[in-house]
Amino acid sequence: LISEGRGVRPDAVAAYNKAMSLIINGSPIQAEMVLDEAQSLGFQGTDATAVIKRLDDLRKRMSGE
Repeated sequence: LISEGRGVRPDAVAAYNKAMSLIINGSPIQAEMVLDEAQSLGFQGTDATAVIKRLDDLRKRMSGE
């Protein structure tokens, strides 16, 4: 979100991809840390599916998809 706020689209897209990867492919601890961070940032849903959907939506918006 910091990169998005600064308008650095490639970095924002990379960060969203990394966060999704940590939830999907990371260790359970890494996934939990990302989900906790999403909750502290005010994401609506905090279950893995909802957070991945939100991150994917943000990634698509930043990449122009």
